[in-house]
Amino acid sequence: SYAIEPDASAASYPFAAAAATGLKIRVPILNESSIQGDYGFVDILEKMGCKVEKDQDGTTVTGPEQGVKLKGVDVDMHHISDTVMTLAAIAPLCDGPTTIRNVANIRIKETDRLIATVNELKRLGQEVEYGDDWLKIVPKPVQPAKIECYADHRMAMAFGILGLAVPGVTITDKKCTGKTYPGFWDDMNSFCEEVKAASVQVKKPKLTV
Repeated sequence: SYAIEPDASAASYPFAAAAATGLKIRVPILNESSIQGDYGFVDILEKMGCKVEKDQDGTTVTGPEQGVKLKGVDVDMHHISDTVMTLAAIAPLCDGPTTIRNVANIRIKETDRLIATVNELKRLGQEVEYGDDWLKIVPKPVQPAKIECYADHRMAMAFGILGLAVPGVTITDKKCTGKTYPGFWDDMNSFCEEVKAASVQVKKPKLTV
């Protein structure tokens, strides 16, 4: 028999949800012994001000306290490129610019993810600069918008996370997430209920996905 660890790319969305909302979210089994590069996304979240706890039974991410913004970062994401859109989608919540470098490889995925991400961030009112293999997001107030997904599951999931934290963000093609994460919207609905409860009770619930 073979032990198969959880998908670190898919786990980036619950981890980002914690960062965006202040929730405490744990993904069991996935830990720092993972051989998947995308597990490194939690280290970026830690640099942004999240609390990251790793043990042999899983990984827990807790977002900043209410009223505390995430910190902007400057990162090379070549080796964790499936999480580029996830970071870009929460960059509008940061206290300063976020720069993502060395990611020309995301331009030959389900869509040209660099251009798609730039387009949708601009649709949300963000200030974005970009080149062949990089983009820089300068946070501005998020404008309500319908997000185009380009039939790309990762675009839908990444910007769905932003919609947890900011009202008025609508995903146009929700079904495309079924390619890799069929239960994504069910999990998002659960997180949304926890966000509502936390806003009323001023607490940080702990979730397991």
